[in-house]
Amino acid sequence: MTQQTVYSKTPKGLTELTRKKSVLPEIVHRLLGLIDGQSDIGAIFARLADDPAQDLQQSLEYLQTEGLIKQLAESKHTDSDFPADGTHISVTEFDAEEGVAAWAEARRCAKALDENGFYAIRKHPHIQGEPALALVIEDTESTAFLEMTLLKNAGFTPRHAANGKQAWEIFETMIPDLVILDVNLPDTNGLIILETLRRHPRLKDIPVILVTAQFGEEDVMAGIRAGADGYIFKPFQQNALVDCVRRVLKIQA
Repeated sequence: MTQQTVYSKTPKGLTELTRKKSVLPEIVHRLLGLIDGQSDIGAIFARLADDPAQDLQQSLEYLQTEGLIKQLAESKHTDSDFPADGTHISVTEFDAEEGVAAWAEARRCAKALDENGFYAIRKHPHIQGEPALALVIEDTESTAFLEMTLLKNAGFTPRHAANGKQAWEIFETMIPDLVILDVNLPDTNGLIILETLRRHPRLKDIPVILVTAQFGEEDVMAGIRAGADGYIFKPFQQNALVDCVRRVLKIQA
């Protein structure tokens, strides 16, 4: 562990902070409360400088051992491109009350993905009467073709990018009304693309629907933290894609 290492609370850690009477030692509880998913541990330790360094290190190890926090890698990318997979995804760190609500949302989403194949988290009304331009970021050719066909038949105007590099080239010239984003891409990770968009002043408000083959509660929570507006389970039912897009954009069939 270096002083630049970043940690984030786990759902278990968020739940622990909501307890009226925590069983955690005071120093451990204070350290847990300061971990925010963005500040490096050196900066957090500096805010607790009155506590012995050895006690802080032991408290950190305890939080990790008990599964109350998880380690994130350092962020090495900028706003000018999407980084390669494996770099840090900066997440939104909820406070205790928000975290419990987000975890409940993740559970509802995971259940809906299992039962219906899609879940709309947030809605962004689209101007009625104008065809919505949807950017499909998908590296599997057959899946991309199916998504593009379904969207076109439903009245949308689709464009395609096979990887993060192609997607960024499109974002430099236009702002789509919606992005349908595969989580696993050859040159980056969909969550990294999502997080980069959410930090970009020109692109931060684009609705993004994640397409994933993993819909466990932890997987869904990662997308919610990164700012996803919806989820589609892959391989998807054909109606799930269009239904989810219409829900997120509040477009009537």
